[in-house]
Amino acid sequence: MRRSLLIGAIGLIFSLSAKGQASSSVLIINGGQYGNQSENVNIQLYDPATNSSRVLDTIHTQSVQDLLFHGNDVFIAAQDSIVLFSLDTERRLAANRFFGPSSYSLAIYQNQLIVGNWYGKSSHNLYFYDATSLAVVDSIAIFDKGAKSILINNGFAYVTQNAQTSNFEDTLGMIVKVDLSNRSITDTISVSNYSGEFGELIEKPDQSGFYAVNSVSNTITSVDYSNPSAANNTAMGVDLRIGSSSHWSLHSDTLYGRMHDGIGAIDLTNLSIIDSSFIDTVVTAFAYDSIANEFHITQTDFFSYNLGKTYDHQGSLLATFNVGYSPEVMGVFPAITLGIEESFSTVSALEFYPNPAREQLFLNSAKAGDVLRIFDISGRLKMEHRINNVSRQVDVSELNRGTYVISLQSAESIQTAKLIIE
Repeated sequence: MRRSLLIGAIGLIFSLSAKGQASSSVLIINGGQYGNQSENVNIQLYDPATNSSRVLDTIHTQSVQDLLFHGNDVFIAAQDSIVLFSLDTERRLAANRFFGPSSYSLAIYQNQLIVGNWYGKSSHNLYFYDATSLAVVDSIAIFDKGAKSILINNGFAYVTQNAQTSNFEDTLGMIVKVDLSNRSITDTISVSNYSGEFGELIEKPDQSGFYAVNSVSNTITSVDYSNPSAANNTAMGVDLRIGSSSHWSLHSDTLYGRMHDGIGAIDLTNLSIIDSSFIDTVVTAFAYDSIANEFHITQTDFFSYNLGKTYDHQGSLLATFNVGYSPEVMGVFPAITLGIEESFSTVSALEFYPNPAREQLFLNSAKAGDVLRIFDISGRLKMEHRINNVSRQVDVSELNRGTYVISLQSAESIQTAKLIIE
């Protein structure tokens, strides 16, 4: 039975002008037309407010696997190439070749970019690059299977390791825990009586552990950081089709993901299906704008058909837009990170300090009952806090270092600003 997806709506997001008005931006990485060697990967910027897009750069290779926002920049894994691109200046900052046959997954730790290789190697499937210059720093020889998903927590990387069949279907999986200080494997995680694969690793909303969304076996594995040996599986009863970071989005306790032939929703508090297909259309990739409450999707057959669409939470089509061939990687980011200088906080009516922050925020203009929300630059809700009568102080110590968007909603208005966590 279909259920209406009720989200506490904020009607704005963040392509801020000097007056603080807003919309969001969507980055789409197109892989090129299948079979056409003259076609290359390109970086496309789509503006939903004007329903217009433009190509920012071209990467001279024929497929794309992943992107990772980092402050005002984005890392892109495109087959044999790794690229760092500035969303502020709209210029390429660095590039290097990928030293494996096929890049697949990206993660960041301190000033190092971690890149997982998908297939074609029996060792060295995890590579480390300098996050500024993209010079190769290291690789780990003992990884003998493809590293299709990487999750970083508290100085450790959790990496999937699956056997592959001849048609690239994963099976016989485990998750490896790596101490990033010395590049050593400290643990392997498996589930008793489970011989399937481990898929996309997604951190739990309370950061107590993570889920592995396993699309071959249509299960979800729950792992706690404090007791990984107690990992357990739940059969979801739906056709999960989540194979990359462009196939899912997390909003509070709800996981949106590709299911069947569309997008469905999972309640992570009890791993139950909210709706198996509230957006009922073919989806190649999608990105969720968590404040505008809109889903931007792409569709392609890789050589003759390519289209972008925007839907609301009820599955109603709002707009269509142009995309290139093979638009398999995409993400939404709040455009206040684009070209906004440190004086940005004076443009917004929201008053808080310190910024940058480490442990606590103090909100001068907050009133009892106001709701504070903090989003990462991919638009994912990372924190929600209701202001009480006693304190205007908010603990942000659990947030990782990086750039965020802070929003304060009252009965009268919504105020926004950029927040830096050191």
